[in-house]
Amino acid sequence: MIIYSCITNGYDVIPDHYYDPDVRYVMFHDGTAVQQGPWEFIKLDVDIDCPRRLSAYPKINPHKYFGEGEDTVWIDACYVMTKEFVELAKERFPFTILRHPNRFSYYDEMLEGFECSFFGFNEGVELTRILFEDGYNFRQYRSPLGTIIYRTINDDTVKFGDLWWHYFDVGVNRDQISFDAALQLNDLNPEIIEDRNDCGVALGYYNKVGRKGKHPKRGEKDQWRIRHEFINAMRSYVGMSKFYIKHNHEFMRSIQ
Repeated sequence: MIIYSCITNGYDVIPDHYYDPDVRYVMFHDGTAVQQGPWEFIKLDVDIDCPRRLSAYPKINPHKYFGEGEDTVWIDACYVMTKEFVELAKERFPFTILRHPNRFSYYDEMLEGFECSFFGFNEGVELTRILFEDGYNFRQYRSPLGTIIYRTINDDTVKFGDLWWHYFDVGVNRDQISFDAALQLNDLNPEIIEDRNDCGVALGYYNKVGRKGKHPKRGEKDQWRIRHEFINAMRSYVGMSKFYIKHNHEFMRSIQ
């Protein structure tokens, strides 16, 4: 089993983990990570200027680095791995994901990223338009949590990764929408952990032990003020009423 992560832009510092001697640990980086523990450090060699997008490349594309049949686990670099996490991970293959605790709709997921200025107005609308034209069902959005992903490298997960990157590359600097689109449009139904507390790692904002920095944003600072215009621009493609918008994203704006 391979557990891997990525640090770019000095975003995270590796916390103190439990390490299993039978697991291979791989840390991708851009030269800003401090090496420690048994991690095998691999410097990324892809032409991507944005550190957030660079970090997403190995996350989305483990098949570019690991061989067919390998069991891989992505985990965000800021969280602390426990023995329970490692032991549970061994039972999660060939493909398991986590559900986001907020159970976002498509609108809510896009609004959180937009209001936090992770991406701009045009990028969000453009991705929505492309998904509409490709036959994506917005009502069936699964609200995945990309913090931890368990994948065996096989034909299904390679197709998934390739399509995930295709949609992520449109420019929306949040990977959940493109994540779900790649699942749905590949007709994939991985196992889903409904309660993130069942993965053996303390997740959530206040448990980001290793998080030390922030990535640059692609949107305008105060674009949250045109939230309603953004909703209306998406609505012509999404075809869902504003009833599907359930969440206020002020807290997320305050911590980004």
